Amino acid sequence: MPAVAAFEMQRTMRRVGRIATGSGAVRLRMSIGIHSGALDFFLVGDLHRELVVTGPGATRTVLMESIADAGQVAISPETAAALDPRDLGESKEAAILLRRRPNVAGEPSASVEGVEDLDLAVCVPVSVRDHLLAGGAEPEHRLMTAAFIHFSGVDELLAGKEPRWSERPWRPRCPQ
Repeated sequence: MPAVAAFEMQRTMRRVGRIATGSGAVRLRMSIGIHSGALDFFLVGDLHRELVVTGPGATRTVLMESIADAGQVAISPETAAALDPRDLGESKEAAILLRRRPNVAGEPSASVEGVEDLDLAVCVPVSVRDHLLAGGAEPEHRLMTAAFIHFSGVDELLAGKEPRWSERPWRPRCPQ
């Protein structure tokens, strides 16, 4: 369960998050937000593919994280409903703070239906796919970048409502 992982990440950060640098001691901290519900995933692009997680569930998760201060885990009421009330701390705005490590029994995830004909090769970048199909030798380690981008109007669009920006047609912006 994400709440257990979040609690353990915070505990680990408290244990190892003090680092000595050439400029002095640094204390690493993080805030975590959790929401339980449906998320919308979009695989976008042609040769270069990106997985975009968006929609109302993602918006709610980001809201929970924005409520949490460094060192806190803020959970939505939907997530709190799945936890023992003794694991919950005080309310903070629209969130509830996690007070202690939840004691939850591991449950297998529900199976995903209708993916038998999914071509997973299209999810792998062409250069990596070619390397693998050619019998790629040694594994390699690459730097990875995660980007958090705000897409305005997506929640409304997914709900079938008019997005706020619909009064003007959208056109892709290309560098001049």
